[in-house]
Amino acid sequence: MPREFVTKILSDRLWLGKEKDVTLLRIDVTGKSHGRRVHHRYEMIDHYDVSREMTSMARTTAFPCSVAVQMLGAGLISNKGLVPPELAFRGQFFQTFMEKLAQRGIRVTSKWMIQNS
Repeated sequence: MPREFVTKILSDRLWLGKEKDVTLLRIDVTGKSHGRRVHHRYEMIDHYDVSREMTSMARTTAFPCSVAVQMLGAGLISNKGLVPPELAFRGQFFQTFMEKLAQRGIRVTSKWMIQNS
């Protein structure tokens, strides 16, 4: 009964309809590589898909999950148990993951910068 009550009062506010959203992502990582301070920035800007009538939030949530499951099913990821993405998608796996996202229209750019001490 509580679930039905909450659904009834919130459903109009939760329905996205055909709103054209945008999803922005920026990740900044600073550390050392070969004794030098470096900064690595990842950025993504994704827009509502008019042709599929799909929100950007749906795309940027569902597509990475789908790619991860497909890679797991294909045997590309052999880690067992609960594994955080940063450990499952390392090295070539990360590159493959990013390429598969790009094939679906989600492009993440990255940029390395060497910092002065």
